Amino acid sequence: MLLYGKKIIYTGLPVLALFIMLLTSCYNPKKISYFNYVPDSLYRDPMSLDLHPFTDPTIKPNDILQISVQTIDPQATMMMGTQSAAPATAGGQGGGVSGYMVDKNGEIELPLAGRIKVGGLTTSQARDAIAKKAAQYYKNPVVNVRLGNFTITVLGEVGRPGQLTVPSEKISVLDAIGLAGDLKVTGRRNDILLIREENGKKIFFRYDLNKEDMFHGPYFYLRQHDILYVGPTKNAAAQADVTSQRTFMFVNFGLTIVTLVITLTSRF
Repeated sequence: MLLYGKKIIYTGLPVLALFIMLLTSCYNPKKISYFNYVPDSLYRDPMSLDLHPFTDPTIKPNDILQISVQTIDPQATMMMGTQSAAPATAGGQGGGVSGYMVDKNGEIELPLAGRIKVGGLTTSQARDAIAKKAAQYYKNPVVNVRLGNFTITVLGEVGRPGQLTVPSEKISVLDAIGLAGDLKVTGRRNDILLIREENGKKIFFRYDLNKEDMFHGPYFYLRQHDILYVGPTKNAAAQADVTSQRTFMFVNFGLTIVTLVITLTSRF
């Protein structure tokens, strides 16, 4: 600080401001990146990881099956009906899904073919079972089966949280994150929670995107109705808490000023 007459010049303020800017701009890029275990130099020898074998999901009660049965008889094909899968969407389901609901006994009911047991089967196994039953009533039926309500819910620090409707039965945790708009900068890369219902129990599992173990584990591929939750980083949670406290202070200060003005006005 320099004094020239009555004028005060703060020479240290620009330096202090520059120091604060440099301090706040410093960050570790590894905290917001993925796959830190991958070497920087992969130009000649690519890195390979063995994935956990994929197993087809099985049909459960309350699943909706989209089934098409085509025969050489156009009238019979029209009676059976044909449904096609909807494209993948983010942020929620736009309307109901047409198809055949699997009841609590794991059965569906098709026109003319009657009730068929599909619970516990994969869609390819259900296709064979339906084709076998339909062959009793139709000539050379061609059957296609797919899950119409294969949904994944992604919550927390992602670009578009909500429910995803997936047309394919094979989706990984990375695919789901991509469909949800990727993780925000404030999302925790090393702590993504999976919630799955299996055999009447809730299963919880945590992913770390900076460890290659996620590719080897049995939870790399998701199942219908899985839930992913991406929690905030400690800095994001602290910032949210500070912001809420600051808002409360401003509101409280404003109410105090209003009360003071009303009190002073009433005295005059």
